[in-house]
Amino acid sequence: MKGRFTKVLGVVLTLALLVSLAVTMAAPVSAGTQKWSTFDIPSATGMVLTPGVTSNGPFAQAIDGSAIYTAMGGIGTLATQTNGGSPMGTAVWSTGAAKSGNYSALLGAPTAGGLAGAGHVVIPYGQPLSTITDLSFWYNLKTGNAGTNNNSAPYLILELDTDSNGTADVWIVHHMVELSAFGTWMQWTLTSDLTVLPADMYGETNMWHYFPGDVDQATWATVQATFNAVTDVVLNVKVAVGGWASTVLTEEYVDNIAINGATYDLETTKLVKSLDSGRTWTKLSLTPAYTGTWASIANAITDIVCSSQDALTVYVTDGYDIYKSADGGATWVVLSNLFGSLFAGTANGLITSIDVGYLGTSPYIFAGTSTFNTAATGGAYVAEEAVYGMPWSNLLIATDRVTAWATGADVLTVRVDPSTFASTQMVMAVATDRTAGATKLTTKYSGAQWAQNAGDVSIPGVTSLLINASLWLPDDFNSNLASGLMQAFVGVTANSFTQGDVYLGLFAVAASTAVDLNAAGPGTASHISGLDGIGSAATASLLATGFIGTVAPAINTPRVFRTVDGGLSWAADLKAPTGGDSPFVNGSLSSILVLETDTTNTIIDALCATHGTNSGVSITNDFGATWNGASLMNATIVTVDDLALGSVFISTSGATDDIWRSDGTNWERVYSGTATNTFALDRDPAGTAIFAADLGGTVILRSINNGQTWAAQVSALP
Repeated sequence: MKGRFTKVLGVVLTLALLVSLAVTMAAPVSAGTQKWSTFDIPSATGMVLTPGVTSNGPFAQAIDGSAIYTAMGGIGTLATQTNGGSPMGTAVWSTGAAKSGNYSALLGAPTAGGLAGAGHVVIPYGQPLSTITDLSFWYNLKTGNAGTNNNSAPYLILELDTDSNGTADVWIVHHMVELSAFGTWMQWTLTSDLTVLPADMYGETNMWHYFPGDVDQATWATVQATFNAVTDVVLNVKVAVGGWASTVLTEEYVDNIAINGATYDLETTKLVKSLDSGRTWTKLSLTPAYTGTWASIANAITDIVCSSQDALTVYVTDGYDIYKSADGGATWVVLSNLFGSLFAGTANGLITSIDVGYLGTSPYIFAGTSTFNTAATGGAYVAEEAVYGMPWSNLLIATDRVTAWATGADVLTVRVDPSTFASTQMVMAVATDRTAGATKLTTKYSGAQWAQNAGDVSIPGVTSLLINASLWLPDDFNSNLASGLMQAFVGVTANSFTQGDVYLGLFAVAASTAVDLNAAGPGTASHISGLDGIGSAATASLLATGFIGTVAPAINTPRVFRTVDGGLSWAADLKAPTGGDSPFVNGSLSSILVLETDTTNTIIDALCATHGTNSGVSITNDFGATWNGASLMNATIVTVDDLALGSVFISTSGATDDIWRSDGTNWERVYSGTATNTFALDRDPAGTAIFAADLGGTVILRSINNGQTWAAQVSALP
């Protein structure tokens, strides 16, 4: 079947399949009894496709497994150029005006002209320039602004990597004349640029320029022809306000940046909930609105934790406030603010982690903060929720110990005793001891000092600032040192390209220690951002997600590593989740959640959430060996190119050209190609293999496991 099915974006396309009963029945059936059945292709229904969503995670699952919570966002990143601009422009999240929703980016030009100090909003892209067919954004000159209505125009920047080293080496800039009146929303589109816009601010009718070389007055067609190789990758799409000829601070609101039909709405992260193991999601009413000091990081949900006593109770933090729902996310209350309700002292930084422990039925909320090695110190804090006003207490993680961490701490994870908190009141933290320059697992019991009952565990070789830490406690964890079962698995991403891995922390009466488990193999740097598992420490089945590398590429595919023997041996995925973005560049961290086990205590189903271009929530049904995109996919379907029967397969074109498989209920994306592929599908006569041929290309893919994995035929077409 080689026809091409077409749809208009935003309209659900229904495929109609002619089902001949003669195929399934021995007796012939007349044509009049043949039936048509219909099914929907992957779409926004159930949030399977969510174009423009570039961040997903973290996860939390209700105690009875009935619900899963995660966060999704299409925010982009705010920044100012740092290549010598003085004075600098500004870039802040704003509720002063918005084209849609509540937020926009308010970009301010420097008071001296030039690109160097521009304020800009950044959307990661990571695909060849040739894949860009449509661009647009909305802009609004701030009312009462002192700037002129010409040279304060927002402009587009495409950052290209043409030599495949992960960093930009070409900047394509579009100049235009300011068309908006003060306080009026206007839209720039690639189509309007090509057809109706007047000359730009320099009087040039062809408005594209690229550097180095300072090639002026290029057309979009010239740009496309010049940078048409698959290696001409657009790392980021930026909208900037750079001042140019302005001599005063000028400010523009920018909103709803669209690339190939995917709109980045610049809203705060949204919380979503799934009742079917991550196949479909619904938005909840909570949309945190933190725009404080750490807003460039914290326009995201930093942690989610479900109650260990009640399946309907869930806590969420956006890094500044902590929210609680007692009805499965239908309604929310804001708990007392850590930064404004501390009993003594001052809390600093971003809330990186929360957990809840119970004394009887009374919940105690724990929070860890990090300032990421800035002058102020992070810490660990606790508040009893039922106490009037819910005042917070500082647990003094750096100073309430025999040997103080004199220069402070940064706390990345806090976790309470999962089985005996009511008697031990133990809390464990993964923290940076700034004085020693070391990453440590440290514990505090009831009224004792930190490390008094159980000595700290130093993570070997991790001496840099922590970006992220994941902590998993096995099912047989016992906080009594004498039991020999006080063990913890830690995944680390440090601010060093050569540091990070999965470690096993062993608390002991004589001396506590940690073992590097070498998830990616000995001598291979692995940066672990998510860790989850099942079972006892010695035989634990674990999945760890992160990425491999000793450099900081702008885009990096997330990887998943798995073990069934407590970390003694590991295997890497055979087909990784799609998505990416390095934590060193865009602060992106993939997350993992184990869903089910079989009778042998082996992980069967798990979810992995990723960030960036082509991101989403992927699912595995084979213990992390292969992953398929399942939901919250940052993807579009513009056309259905072909169809194959058996298990129903379709090939589609959009931002990427993909192959999808349906089991009759759910779709999974089983292959994701570039936007230059168009796949024709067919099965062999025996039904043992399915083939995908790249129309107009030379590659033929073959799958012999119902599309789970694909391999190119040994010899491409001549």
